[in-house]
Amino acid sequence: MTFVIHSRNIAFKTYSVQPCSISALLYLLFLLAVLLSPLAIAYSSNAFWLKLNSFREQPSVVLSNSFITSLQGYSTIDQSAIDLFYCSNTDITLHQNQLVRVPTIKTWDIDNNADGIVDEFWINMSIPVLPTESIHNFQIAIGLSITLNSRVRMKSEGMIYLQHTSPLNGAGITTTGTLNIKQLELMTESLDYSITAPVFPFLSFYRPSINQLTWTNILSSYLDRNFQTHFDHIPTWHFPRPQNNHFQITIHVRNPTQTIEYQPGVLQVLKNAWIQYVSIFIITYYLLQTVYDYLIRNHMVSSIVNVVGYDRVDSGKPKRKGLSY
Repeated sequence: MTFVIHSRNIAFKTYSVQPCSISALLYLLFLLAVLLSPLAIAYSSNAFWLKLNSFREQPSVVLSNSFITSLQGYSTIDQSAIDLFYCSNTDITLHQNQLVRVPTIKTWDIDNNADGIVDEFWINMSIPVLPTESIHNFQIAIGLSITLNSRVRMKSEGMIYLQHTSPLNGAGITTTGTLNIKQLELMTESLDYSITAPVFPFLSFYRPSINQLTWTNILSSYLDRNFQTHFDHIPTWHFPRPQNNHFQITIHVRNPTQTIEYQPGVLQVLKNAWIQYVSIFIITYYLLQTVYDYLIRNHMVSSIVNVVGYDRVDSGKPKRKGLSY
């Protein structure tokens, strides 16, 4: 009993061997090499199993009604320190010992490509300041609502934080920058993320806490969140401040397309592995088949060659002839 280990359709030849022979062992090794070598090569690249993937999406950004402002400096009358404070939560504002100054706020946004997502927006604040108050430090935190609807569905809150210090008595500050998303952990493709925890816990239905309302606690609790927004900006400090003038704050925020990283699902992992295997298989099969064909055709291993010829008398019907090497 023999079985075919190779064939050449152009020459109408097939090569057969006995099951228990060196040629059969060579054929078995050839099959194993063709099937397993692409797997070994792809796996050794350390990218066979896809563990991390990313996509590009422009998040939907909406300004929330939560913010905290603080202007710090000193009084020119008695050189005492002052802190002009305001919080969107009136209960928090009333509990503070600082001087409360209610700002006038204007916001507007632009959708450049009319896709329903804001591309850039402006925030303008005007805080009343007395002529005897010298302002040298500015801090503000503004809450945002962030939504992703592409490969990963997520709704969370973010924050814009600004701080600037100058030795000169300021009349205002103008800044322009880009809103960037930062992740501490990967999100899963098949899950919906709805992070309801507010950026400022003491501005929600929680009982106001005076001890919580420090800039250190605000930033520390925010940086512990898995999903964060960071505002990369360039500030311009304006001085001097004219008499009886307000402290002017102008913030220009750009909302570009972000790169979001996530953990791919099972089907995507298998598809990526299959593409790598097939692409390497095509190359290795061609190379191994060339070597294997050379060994068989030059009779470096014993085999039985079956040649299919044609009988001229029988109108071209195939006639099999067996030759042994």
